[in-house]
Amino acid sequence: MNASVAPDDGSSRLERDLSEERHTGAATSGALSTVARRAAIATALTVVGRYFSTGLQPLTPQVALGHADRNGHVGVESTDALLNALRLRAGLAAARRIRLILEQIAGRATFQYELRAAESTGQVTGQLDVSRYLTARGAVTDVPTYPVLRVQRTERTPENVLAAYATRWILRELHTCVAAIRIPSDGPEQRRYQEERQALERALQLPWLKACVPAAARMRHRKAERDLLGSVKRRLQRREIANTAPYTELVAWVESVLVDEPVVDSGDLEWDFYDDRFDTRLFELWCLHMLAAEISRQLVVPVPKLDPGWRTGRPAYTWHQYAGTIELYFQRSLSLIAPGRPARWRRDDNRPLGGVPDMVIRTVRRDNPAAERFAVIDPKLRQRGGPPTEELYKILGYLDNFGLSAGPLGAVLFHTTGTENLSGYTYRAHDPGREGSDADGEGRLYAVRLNPATPEASQEALAPLATTILGLLDIPRLDQYANEGPATDDEGERFYRAKQAELQACTDTIPPQLLNQSRHRVRMALGDARWQSLGEQAQAMLATAEYIGFSLLADSDAGRGRTGYDYSGPVIGMCASIESVLHDRIISPATTHDTTLHGECAKATLGNVIRIIEDSLSGISNPQPKHLAVLAHLDTTGVDKNAVRNLVPPLRRISQSFRNPAAHRHVLTQQTWTRLWQIAVSEDRILTQVIDAVTPLSSTGDGN
Repeated sequence: MNASVAPDDGSSRLERDLSEERHTGAATSGALSTVARRAAIATALTVVGRYFSTGLQPLTPQVALGHADRNGHVGVESTDALLNALRLRAGLAAARRIRLILEQIAGRATFQYELRAAESTGQVTGQLDVSRYLTARGAVTDVPTYPVLRVQRTERTPENVLAAYATRWILRELHTCVAAIRIPSDGPEQRRYQEERQALERALQLPWLKACVPAAARMRHRKAERDLLGSVKRRLQRREIANTAPYTELVAWVESVLVDEPVVDSGDLEWDFYDDRFDTRLFELWCLHMLAAEISRQLVVPVPKLDPGWRTGRPAYTWHQYAGTIELYFQRSLSLIAPGRPARWRRDDNRPLGGVPDMVIRTVRRDNPAAERFAVIDPKLRQRGGPPTEELYKILGYLDNFGLSAGPLGAVLFHTTGTENLSGYTYRAHDPGREGSDADGEGRLYAVRLNPATPEASQEALAPLATTILGLLDIPRLDQYANEGPATDDEGERFYRAKQAELQACTDTIPPQLLNQSRHRVRMALGDARWQSLGEQAQAMLATAEYIGFSLLADSDAGRGRTGYDYSGPVIGMCASIESVLHDRIISPATTHDTTLHGECAKATLGNVIRIIEDSLSGISNPQPKHLAVLAHLDTTGVDKNAVRNLVPPLRRISQSFRNPAAHRHVLTQQTWTRLWQIAVSEDRILTQVIDAVTPLSSTGDGN
């Protein structure tokens, strides 16, 4: 059955995917290894599954279980036959798992030494078997013989016997399943059955496994199975087995069989019969997932959910940031993504020269929706010894055709079998008038080597491309800022630092006149002297939080753009400003005399700062150096300690009700933001009270 494809007349939202047509030809552009194919499916399973669930992909007729073969025979004719067919599929997947275990064992199969009875003729060569010798005394022979015990190496260990038993069990299971159901002679199940059966039979002929076959054949009941399994588990626990990993997996497999649990995952059954005919599309889907994962990692956010309409025109993934929006499209023509950018080249009949890239990135600035920027990315499975020059020229031609020659950004992601140092190539436009320039308008092309079998190295190879994509919105790599400061496993704190860095970067992109208006509004709310007492970082953070928070609110009220914004950024900006005041006025000057103490307290969170101040003022029985330092500083500067002490409860509420939810990635509503603004600035004026409490009165006495 083939999925219908709409004609390319420009009126349909569905486009003809020219790369799909290449799949039907005899020539293939490349193939993944078995390991890489399984790794790609496992990594991008959600994307691959959604790709098939749309029903838009072309399907190739293939004889399989439940379909008629060339002679008209049907493989599945009844419920029992269907169950047997499913049993066969499970058996084939389990056979592959056992085969892989045997391959891991083969290079380092265990062995042991044992004493074997033998006869020595003419003289004693070896250890004399005294009991047998005494029993045989008196026997008359032409040549004297002596019973001896000889030490011999053998692979007949409990774990190897277990491996032979499991292999024989799988072979019997496959034979039983095939005998119970008629399967097409040219179907994928028949092909896989022959492959797995022959591989397991060859494995049983290996010396280390062949020596164990007689012992495995003598096992006839469950008690013998459990006794053997218990012996292997004890040897593993006592570390008598050097090659631990495959034998441990073997034990787990056999235990699952004995308690009638599934020995393969559902994914092993669903994807077990895809071969290299799907590899090109699989590589493209895997690249889509990996690029989305790397962009999310650098933004320190979860990977967005795959949009249900990703095959019919909507972006597959979307990131809503304060600077703007990043959209990642899969197999969508740029003329349909941005109708205002028609193709420049046309045929004599005025039909445009089109084309469907595998991936297109579109970024839109929030403060200027007309400021669109694009990147064109094309995965290619075909392997190369050098850079994919031909494909890079195609990228350049495509960008030029749609008027994207100014500061173009493109990439070719090509497959390699390498496992380490997946280095690629980076090209930059060299303008004689801007030699050595690294301006935003400079064009860049990336050729990136990737291997699904090594996802971590592949993700690292994609990092420069993802960073450049963020640069389209002037967003830096936020994961670098998230890793600054004290090492922590708390993802909430890493997210908090990343959001602070994003707000700081956003400050530089806000039009100066708009940012100055926000500065003026906050300055009027706090009072001129208080505003001047703040550090530059706190001023910038407050102004940026005010601008973003209320511009998002204005967009929602006006019904423009996306509704339901996440206000965690402005909330973090406000809380960070309060943190900055407490650090600048209390923590830093109190600990600056002690390098170790200063390093310990410099990165304290708002909650920790509040706790330090509260403990310092409460006279705890066992004060630490930081408590003594803070108390000494407050005494020296003449700060009203009662005023500071009275601020602890409201500051703790701000930390618990606003900062903590924002740091732990809770989606905060506009009501949360406006309430924090009321508490901190406009009504309860907690920020004003904090500034007054930690600053001499003469510095803030402006009458507000």
